[in-house]
Amino acid sequence: MRRLGTALWLLCAIGWIWVFPARCAAAPNDVQAQLQAIIGAFKGHVTLAAKNLKTGETIEIRADEKVQTASVIKLPILIETFYQARQNQVSLDSYVILDKDNRVPGSGILQDLSDGLILTLQDAATLMIVLSDNTATNLVIDTVGIGNVNARMQSLGARNTKLFKKVFLPAPQTSEEQKKYGLGVTTAADMLHLLEMLARGDVVDRAGSDAVIAILKKQRDRDGIPRYISYDDLGQNTGGVEVANKTGALDHVRNDVGLVFTKHGTYALAIFAGDSPDTRWTADNAATLTIARIAKVLFDHFEESQTGR
Repeated sequence: MRRLGTALWLLCAIGWIWVFPARCAAAPNDVQAQLQAIIGAFKGHVTLAAKNLKTGETIEIRADEKVQTASVIKLPILIETFYQARQNQVSLDSYVILDKDNRVPGSGILQDLSDGLILTLQDAATLMIVLSDNTATNLVIDTVGIGNVNARMQSLGARNTKLFKKVFLPAPQTSEEQKKYGLGVTTAADMLHLLEMLARGDVVDRAGSDAVIAILKKQRDRDGIPRYISYDDLGQNTGGVEVANKTGALDHVRNDVGLVFTKHGTYALAIFAGDSPDTRWTADNAATLTIARIAKVLFDHFEESQTGR
């Protein structure tokens, strides 16, 4: 019977969790083994940091290793925007104007709209997050400034997080670090720190943190962290779980960081999957699925530790 149980656990950790994720809840002592099984099956490189904000339990794998942010850097940009708004340096109701200098390809809708379109700063910031709109991001960066974003991250303790440039446009200053990481650099530990600050209400203030979280909850990309924990096979929300997240993607990279709100507690997850040989821009990209499977294991573990299931 012990051999049978071991065999069934291995099937769950290595294979079944990929097909039937809801059926494979991890026992507390198995969470690291399950994570390593998923990471071992992925042919790229994974770093992660996760925390049950109620109990303080933290799980980390290479959490201090620097990684490419891709569009995850848009979360620090959003945070700086709300700081400047609270300090009356900018107004969220002020206008930004779509122009050809900031029009860039990739994610988002503004690239397909007409020059001269007028948006509020808050609308541009919302598009930057919920559609990961690259053109909107450049408009916001022009307003708040690259240097200010980086100074804010330093002051908040996210010391390995840096924005280098606008999206798909040349860097104002090139360096070996910028050439290596592209748009931005961070660590899973830094992102976990920012997420925890948001959950505590320590970004700007409680109202400012809640405003940032409210935008993150509108995220349209639900293929990573939320995939197996907040929606069933019909796309319906299950169990009142809410996810406030920001994704990032490059050809060989998929990232997702966010807060998971449940009736039992709040969990912060920062998962980065790079060096992926799968460069397909589909929901079933290997790196995206790896993030979703890791999130499911972490979610089940944190839920079980709270409920004793």
